[in-house]
Amino acid sequence: RLELQPPPCGAVALAKVSTDGTASAYLMRAWILAAGCERHFLHFDAAIRYCSMVLSMDPGNLEALFYRAAARVEVGSDDVQSLDDLCFVVASDPQHEEAHYLLQRLSEERMGD
Repeated sequence: RLELQPPPCGAVALAKVSTDGTASAYLMRAWILAAGCERHFLHFDAAIRYCSMVLSMDPGNLEALFYRAAARVEVGSDDVQSLDDLCFVVASDPQHEEAHYLLQRLSEERMGD
């Protein structure tokens, strides 16, 4: 089983040093793609880590917020953070159908508790 590991924290610091933002953009895109792959292979903890790394550089990244919330829902952890992430995504992009679905699912699960 091949499991990708996020690069060390130094990679985030190096990306932030970039003067034109190109390195940061490429690095964040790579982490988003890695998070999507990790979700696909049901490696939710790794997906959460990749998304959190993106969000440390770009707190409003809708794709990272959605992927992180979706992974947390699958793991069954941190409902409050998942709700916050999904609400932000839906408020920023009202047409995001997957975020609406997950928000509804999470709300229904919480009502059932």
